Amino acid sequence: VYVIGNCYSNVFDNKELLDYNSKDFIKLPKKEPDEFRLVLISHNYSHKNLKIILKIIPLIKSHNVKFIVTIDNKYYNELFFGMDDHVINLGLVQIKSVPSIYSQCDALFLPTLLEVFSASYPEAMKMQIPILTSNYFFAEEICKDAALYFDPLDPKDISEKIIELINSKKLQKLLKENGKRRIQNFETARSRAKKYLKICNIVVNM
Repeated sequence: VYVIGNCYSNVFDNKELLDYNSKDFIKLPKKEPDEFRLVLISHNYSHKNLKIILKIIPLIKSHNVKFIVTIDNKYYNELFFGMDDHVINLGLVQIKSVPSIYSQCDALFLPTLLEVFSASYPEAMKMQIPILTSNYFFAEEICKDAALYFDPLDPKDISEKIIELINSKKLQKLLKENGKRRIQNFETARSRAKKYLKICNIVVNM
């Protein structure tokens, strides 16, 4: 058994994808002055726990929070019908467009129940936005001090952590700085590819 660490895609190193005029740049609606955007780049897998958003929204109505999701329209309409004031769906997106989405959001929101290694964590660190995620071992092992953690099954705890992050510029800055340091511990697309090739050579020569 061979284990190689994960990383963000090398498209995140392409600054041209952050050009507003790039064909891959997805333009979100104009942001309101007091709006705080939480992004969740994911398909509508059950373990991603998107349904919890419905229970969070009533608890944070005193704040102008928008959830940015990337799920198929059919599932969006089934889950978030009538929630357009709180949830913005971009539909399924290509990886080249993902950096542009992060660049227009304030924090990563990942209330996941199960992961091996979600690339969303290093992506958020690379894009220098804070991380809000589940207080489970797999998340804490990856993010360490670069995230603010919550119980993904407790809407009250989640809403309190969201509001805490919104109200503290100091905390936002701290999580960003911790993320910049933490990401140095991960593979890059190049180093990961080299390790894959090394394993292939080992296997071939057995």
